[in-house]
Amino acid sequence: MKYIFSLLFFFFFFFKVGAQITLKGKVTDEHKVPLLGVNVFIQGTIEGASTDEQGNFSFHTKEKGKVTLVFKYISMEDIYLPISLDVPVAPIFVRMKESNQQIGEITVAAQAFSPRDRKQVMLLQTMDIETTAGSGGSISSALQTLPSVQRVGESAELFVRGGSGVESKTFIDGLEILRPYFSGVPDVAQHNRFSPHTFKSISFTPGGYSLSYGEALSALVELETNDHPNKSSSVIALTPYGIQGGYNYLSRNERTSADIDLGYYNFKHYYQLIPQYTQWDKAPRSVMLSGTFKQDVGEQGRFKWYGYANKQEQSIQQPLLEEQGRTHLYESKNENILSVMTYQDTFLQEGRYYIGYGLNYNQDQVVAFQRADKEQVLQHQLRTSLLNKLSPSVWLSSGVEGFLYQYKYLNTHTPIALSLNDYQTAFWIEGIAQKIGDFSFRGGFRSQYDKTMDKAVFLPRITLNYATGKYHQLSANVGQFSQRPQMVPLALQPHLQPEKATHYTANFIYEKEKKIFRADIYYKKYENLLTGQGFGFTEVFSGIPPTQLGNQGDGWANGFALFYRDAQLVKGFDYWLSYTYLDTQRKYLDFPSWATPNYAPKHTGNVVLKYFFEQAGIFTGISYGIASGRPYYNPLTSNFLSDRTPWVHSTNANLAFLRKWGNTFHTVVLAVSNLLGNEQIFSYRYASDGGFRLPVTLPYKRSFMIGWFISIGKDRSQEILEQLP
Repeated sequence: MKYIFSLLFFFFFFFKVGAQITLKGKVTDEHKVPLLGVNVFIQGTIEGASTDEQGNFSFHTKEKGKVTLVFKYISMEDIYLPISLDVPVAPIFVRMKESNQQIGEITVAAQAFSPRDRKQVMLLQTMDIETTAGSGGSISSALQTLPSVQRVGESAELFVRGGSGVESKTFIDGLEILRPYFSGVPDVAQHNRFSPHTFKSISFTPGGYSLSYGEALSALVELETNDHPNKSSSVIALTPYGIQGGYNYLSRNERTSADIDLGYYNFKHYYQLIPQYTQWDKAPRSVMLSGTFKQDVGEQGRFKWYGYANKQEQSIQQPLLEEQGRTHLYESKNENILSVMTYQDTFLQEGRYYIGYGLNYNQDQVVAFQRADKEQVLQHQLRTSLLNKLSPSVWLSSGVEGFLYQYKYLNTHTPIALSLNDYQTAFWIEGIAQKIGDFSFRGGFRSQYDKTMDKAVFLPRITLNYATGKYHQLSANVGQFSQRPQMVPLALQPHLQPEKATHYTANFIYEKEKKIFRADIYYKKYENLLTGQGFGFTEVFSGIPPTQLGNQGDGWANGFALFYRDAQLVKGFDYWLSYTYLDTQRKYLDFPSWATPNYAPKHTGNVVLKYFFEQAGIFTGISYGIASGRPYYNPLTSNFLSDRTPWVHSTNANLAFLRKWGNTFHTVVLAVSNLLGNEQIFSYRYASDGGFRLPVTLPYKRSFMIGWFISIGKDRSQEILEQLP
């Protein structure tokens, strides 16, 4: 550890010296109205300021020569202003233009042309993910601090408003991602596969989302890949468990860019340093390759490609409940390949169109308890959409998409072999009316058909917004959503029905500059949920497929969620608070009676604090999460799922040092998860006779991480700095 602290000491005291120059000026909108909270900074440095209520800014810099002054503000187009610091700089006056991605209170997801209510989605940036203590750079972990999300510590999936983890779907540039999380071993949470640095925006919608998306009963996560970088550069990331390197290329005319990243990870030595409760036989190890290519076409067109490949393996000694905890080998191997291609352009001046093709391939092999399972799934998706402007305040969105599925499953112990070839088609149309007095409206329908189920569904949805003031509005949403059953049940019983959910939501949202407050209430009614025997609670995975499958399941969920975020109270300080109340019950799977599912705590709360010491280049953060006890199955109790685990508390902290050194930019990060070492019991697993049980907990008491991230060559540091508070 002494070498680690020596390294941190070096970075802490590495400063550039020299005479200071003062930069000052004023920022307004196109109507000369001052803008409060505009981020103004020198590209590639940590030197900058935010505008005050009169739109004024002022800060000192030690930079010399030609630099670029950057102006960033939500809903406005970014401004990059070249200036020279070798001569006296007069006061700078800037007018910012409204972003053309905004249509009143509706924005358009640029790579999917999916119209959405700007204030309904929760939008995070790369550094929101990276700087949230406890996230570990994982997108899903950071999203768990937002309202409407329940904390389920043994899984990285998103459990939203009473929905299970499979009810939340992830999309990249408008295309569905089949397996967004790493495969793993039982009761150890696996993170997202994708680095947040790949994406310029991360949008979370906890219900009532656009008709252009389907196959998700609860929530959406939309990931939008980066545009062209500002400069070419190389990046190296060093952690105790892996190394990753990449190169980002930008052509001279700035119309073509590409990047490639290669990483190798092995947790063997890391787990030897950090004591583990899980008995690892082979610590997780993996190799990852990803890349992007972007090409501008004409004046407005752009082609994008994103590819990802990963190979991973790990194994543990898994306790077998029926043998009083005697351990057996549980080995998991995974191969995953992803390709996303999109093209978007304009037509008829203000119309827009989008075409996308996605390929997902995933193979899992599990060796456990003297059996072997192998599962392969291949998914093709073709999607096209149009956005037409019918009048200054009326837009029409429409589109079609198709899915092709190929699925194979083999269990060598039973033996059981399953296969499924299926396709699904969908069509949607949605109208958007803006600024009709204080009201705005959106509504339409989505229709889907699945070949295997031989069933079509009709899904109407409608949203009404009422502006109660300049900075706040009321909204109400009613809509129907559906989702295919999982692959194994559908392969066993082809004529199942799509599962359905009807959402009734209302919210109040206040948003001004860098302050956001939202209050949501919701009610969800479930129909046609999957039922059958073989979904038991006594085994993690029995290897025996469920039987007596049907769609007799029902359920409901209601509650409310509160969220407040303020990045304006103190310069450099950003914090948010969230609270979710959930009341839900279901009778599905093999439930003998109505009960609250074991993934649904009634109360969930989060506090996230971040502070950036601008002059020192030091970032610090802390987060605290709390969740009430969750139901668990106790065969010795007559009432099904009536027992509750203790409340769960988690405190996390991180610290980062940012330094520019010559033509390189360095970030050193320290992070601690479960700082106070609280025991976190997420559930209990019982033997069938109730005579033996094991708690489901974190695989460690505390987790520590130190990372060193280096940008080499032409400085790319603004990608980090421009997103800090």
